[in-house]
Amino acid sequence: MLNDRWRVTPQAQLSFASLSLNDITGPAGEQVNFRNARSTRARVGAIFDYSPEMAGGEDVNVFISANLISEVSFSPTVDVTAGGITNTLTPRRTRSQVELGVGGHFGVAPNARLGGGVYLTHDLRSGGRTDARGQVSFSLRW
Repeated sequence: MLNDRWRVTPQAQLSFASLSLNDITGPAGEQVNFRNARSTRARVGAIFDYSPEMAGGEDVNVFISANLISEVSFSPTVDVTAGGITNTLTPRRTRSQVELGVGGHFGVAPNARLGGGVYLTHDLRSGGRTDARGQVSFSLRW
């Protein structure tokens, strides 16, 4: 906590995902073989949270978040065989991304909060794309 109004929360995350699917035969007799897909991602960043003093004592806070996300390992591959020819499909790997977000929460009742945020994620690759997403939340304590 920086002071009564500002808080900084450092964050770090390591996530692993694995997917295994059964092979299928398409309508034209093509064989589709799904190889096991695995992904490991690392994320480091921080949330900067501000709680202004409101005249009526309302429960309000706003935040800014910043994260660096890195794809440590990535291995989804699909083989499609048709007419004796096998094509291997491998998606382009996202190496590193920067994510920035802004949002807030406010109390709508003594035990309920409404909030949300908007996040931009930019791929650091040359010519990388930028994605936007929004989030709305409602929390109730009882």
